Amino acid sequence: MRADGTTAGAIDTNSVSVATVGNDVVVGGVNPADRNIIFSHSSITQSAGIAVLGGTSLIYGNYVGIAKDGITDLSPTSVDANGLTAPFSMGINLLNVSSSTVGGAAAGMRNLISGNTANVVISSANNVVQGNYIGTDYTGNVRHTITNGMGVTAVAGSNSLIGGTGEGEGNLIAGVRGSGVEVADMYIQPIDHRVIPVKIAILGNSIHSVGVFNLLGVGKSNLGIDISNFTDTDGNFAPDQFDGRGPTVNDATDVDAGPNGTINFPVLKTAQQIGNQLTVTYDLDSAGSPSNSYRVEFYANNNRTIFGYGPGETYIGSATVSPGTDKTATLTVNGNLSGKALSATATAVDNTTGSGFGATSEFAHNISIASESDFDADGIPDSEEDAGPNSGDANDDGILDRLQPTVTTFVNSANIYITLATEGCSENGTVSSIDLASLDRKDNGYHYPYGLTDFTLYCSRGDTVDVEVN
Repeated sequence: MRADGTTAGAIDTNSVSVATVGNDVVVGGVNPADRNIIFSHSSITQSAGIAVLGGTSLIYGNYVGIAKDGITDLSPTSVDANGLTAPFSMGINLLNVSSSTVGGAAAGMRNLISGNTANVVISSANNVVQGNYIGTDYTGNVRHTITNGMGVTAVAGSNSLIGGTGEGEGNLIAGVRGSGVEVADMYIQPIDHRVIPVKIAILGNSIHSVGVFNLLGVGKSNLGIDISNFTDTDGNFAPDQFDGRGPTVNDATDVDAGPNGTINFPVLKTAQQIGNQLTVTYDLDSAGSPSNSYRVEFYANNNRTIFGYGPGETYIGSATVSPGTDKTATLTVNGNLSGKALSATATAVDNTTGSGFGATSEFAHNISIASESDFDADGIPDSEEDAGPNSGDANDDGILDRLQPTVTTFVNSANIYITLATEGCSENGTVSSIDLASLDRKDNGYHYPYGLTDFTLYCSRGDTVDVEVN
């Protein structure tokens, strides 16, 4: 980083801009005058803008990867557009430490960490990453001129906390690619050794606008939280193979192992807002808490990931429960969330850790939030579906259409009941009839006696769907 605070230096072969060793080392401060502008531009992945090589450090109030204006990306586009192909611009790497803190709940402690191939890497135990803007500009907005790789990546250690349950403790992670938070073990093939991060708690963050990152041609994903596996094939302690990207499927009784114990996520069943009360029903089959207790956090999303899991844009509340089926959470929410995508995570309550929490799951598969008048959130009022053929069960499957997000009965523009039934995607959404007379352009030579139907299907990448209209 050059002295003007706006110009990056030349590519180095082993670049660490700030390295700390020792206890209670402070990098930055709560006042703007204390701020450091830090950037690393290197040909190897072990580089970092800030590398904590030993002891404990307090890192707050800094710009890492971003110029002093809080807007300008210090790395050329090639640094991050190539994934893990050099050159690299690494942000903060927490290596051989014993409890370091990046950021804090107070606004003045916030670090802006953006424009890096990997913005924050956790490679040790007992760390806290809290209250930061990761991937955005200084206002928290996403800019296409800032080129990011992943947000926070935990590849080793245990008992670290990303976010928190208190005011201001959650990180804003947006504008990144591949994943908002990655918890991945790394297998070092030449020495036959596997490093597995465990008890990584991910709480209260706002994660959104995660772009698809295709690392070295494999593992397309844009999850808010991704539990996955890395492989180092040549022994240089840098990943060059990526497995398990995308949603990790739940297993019965949650007996599998791996990063964060590959803890199961909640299975959401229904969500309906009446007034300012949101009622959610769900199942929880998670393991790993010494007390058999889990904090389930709920998030509302304006947009879904390519797989339909998360990402986790707006935290709206939590419940602390033991595992079981047909759980109910009633949350008091602000504003009208109807139509938004609801997701959730499960985090083990674990008082053996400094934060009181252990492993966090990936985000649950989204469901749409229903309104008082539209229980299945398909865009058609319950009263209209109930008035349809066969007393509201138009497809005669024994279940009322208004209770099924993949079956929608409605009155079209010709005042005729139509039933739209889909199979292969999770939900129908925003179903409506279009009057041909309302179209600006006519489809000459064709006649549509039943008008046209407009609808949205919430499908995941790789899904196939059958659509039947009667």
